[in-house]
Amino acid sequence: MRRVAVLVLALLATGHAASTKPEAALEKAAKLADSGRYGDAERFLNDLIAKSPTEAGYRVALEAVRQKQAVDLIERGDRALGQGLSAEAQELFAQAYSLDPKNEYARQRFTDARAGVKGPKVEVLEAAEEIQLQPKPGLHSIEYRGDTRGLLDRFKREFDLSVEF
Repeated sequence: MRRVAVLVLALLATGHAASTKPEAALEKAAKLADSGRYGDAERFLNDLIAKSPTEAGYRVALEAVRQKQAVDLIERGDRALGQGLSAEAQELFAQAYSLDPKNEYARQRFTDARAGVKGPKVEVLEAAEEIQLQPKPGLHSIEYRGDTRGLLDRFKREFDLSVEF
């Protein structure tokens, strides 16, 4: 149901929800992707894009299929790496990264697989004692535009917190 909702939202965002043809086509593409037939879904959507190049919903759906495939490849790579299959994991992470070149996790996991690291790097911090919060009294409002680090710095100053990166 979620897959259909995402694709219907893509149609609404592009202003094509009134037409039933794109909606039915996107539902078919979602079913193909959900069954793991990513290649079939991509071919189907590429054919639709070739026939209707102005239909933005098809392009959005194609990107969603590629993202879903990348996530699936990363999950399979993580399992392979956990089983000690570094070469297979490297291949899966490389495929995921080629589908989504902005996916830093896929790139990092490829590097981890080459180095023989089995699981994701997780650092657990333990507090020596219970944390006691002591906020400044009064109502506080923050209007901020910028990156996350800057926002955390702003909270640090505003609420007299200690922030480590």
